[in-house]
Amino acid sequence: MNQQRLKFFLGGITAGIAVAAIGIYMYVRGEKPMTEFESITGPITYLADGDGSFHNPKQRYVEIEGYDKAFEIFIGMDPGDSALKVKK
Repeated sequence: MNQQRLKFFLGGITAGIAVAAIGIYMYVRGEKPMTEFESITGPITYLADGDGSFHNPKQRYVEIEGYDKAFEIFIGMDPGDSALKVKK
C-alpha cells in the first residue's frame, strides 16, 4: 500500500514540475519583443477567404512569394472577438 502511495506522490510531483516548467517557458516567450520573431516580406501570391472545408468570414489565408507555407490571418474586430495584442 505504501509503495502505491509513493508512486502516486512521485507522479504528482513530476507532473507539477512539468506544468511549472511549461508555464515558465510560456511566460518567458510571451515577454519576447516583436522584433525578435521571424519577419517575412514579399508580394502576396495567393489570397483566399477559407481553406475549403468551412467558411469563416473573419479568417483569410495568404501565401507570400518565396515562402512555402500559407498564413492564416484573423481579421475580426467586432466586440467579443478574440484579438491578440502583438504590439509591444
